[in-house]
Amino acid sequence: MKKRFFTLLLLLSTCLSFSTVFAQEVPEVQSTILTKITATWCPNCGDWGWTFFKEIIEDNTGKATFISAHHSGDLVSSAGSALSDNFNAPYQPYFYAGNVDLGVSSGNASQKRQEVKDIVDANALLSPLANVGLEATLSPDGEIVLNYNAKFFQETEGAYYLGLYILEHEVVANQTSIGPNAVHSYVMRGAITSEDLGFLLTDGTINAEASFSGTETYTLSSSWNADNISIAGIIWEKVGETYEFVNVNEISEFGAPVSVNFISPEVLDVQLNPTLATSSTLLNINLNESSLDLNIQVYNTNGQVVKQVFEGTLNSGPTSFEIAANELGAGIYFVNIQTANGAITTKKLIVK
Repeated sequence: MKKRFFTLLLLLSTCLSFSTVFAQEVPEVQSTILTKITATWCPNCGDWGWTFFKEIIEDNTGKATFISAHHSGDLVSSAGSALSDNFNAPYQPYFYAGNVDLGVSSGNASQKRQEVKDIVDANALLSPLANVGLEATLSPDGEIVLNYNAKFFQETEGAYYLGLYILEHEVVANQTSIGPNAVHSYVMRGAITSEDLGFLLTDGTINAEASFSGTETYTLSSSWNADNISIAGIIWEKVGETYEFVNVNEISEFGAPVSVNFISPEVLDVQLNPTLATSSTLLNINLNESSLDLNIQVYNTNGQVVKQVFEGTLNSGPTSFEIAANELGAGIYFVNIQTANGAITTKKLIVK
């Protein structure tokens, strides 16, 4: 079950302040994905491929994200198959660092183990082009609410995508050459988004410090162990038909969900007209109570207040506020209305 929200209202996981939404730290570090293309019926996947994957996990924990992508068999997933296709894996087991074929075989696995460690260590010294900050809550019924903030540290140009993935560690399942109770590491369970290889963040010239924020929700399968779940956010650059790895961030700690206190439309009817503005827009408010203390602010997509529209007591009946487009500049904005007790409502505004 997947759903994407692009308004600040639904980005909120607390009703404390809008700055909370954009609090995700974006690590300015370069990391690596180490992917094993595998299948539960594959004898070599449970033999030398199994050992090699365990060894590179041991060597690179904390510096890399590990993915066991099952393109077939008992643990197959659509996202696992998509990764296999994207990397053009000819068979299994097959190992990649980013999109780079590591050329691992039963005869050179010990040599390749050191090579992988060298690649990961070398990547960690690079200045990253971009990365993504992640924060998530997990409810008792398995619903994840994930806030992301993708940020570019350098100016660049291209078509960049963000993939968000569920990984499960220590999955007990069959594996040929091991048996029915093999403990699989970092199984790719699926993409949080409807697109296995991610959705488009931006296409064209991208300025340094540009960022793209949003939220996703996803409900875990009841057959998965929520205690062993992590989320990986991968930034890809699409070159032709191939998604080229850029960077990855992974989280395995989740907060408890906090209810958002919304302003009832029966109390406060809010309309923004037009929502696509070239000169100005009108914020029309109709209050159905005698009075209400309100704070009305305009935020940009970085969570910064760019205009204070009103702060004080609003009396019963209709009231309008004009917001001039030339005071904001072209871009996407969110008009946030908040009461003294923290209840909120938000309208999205696009300025051309």
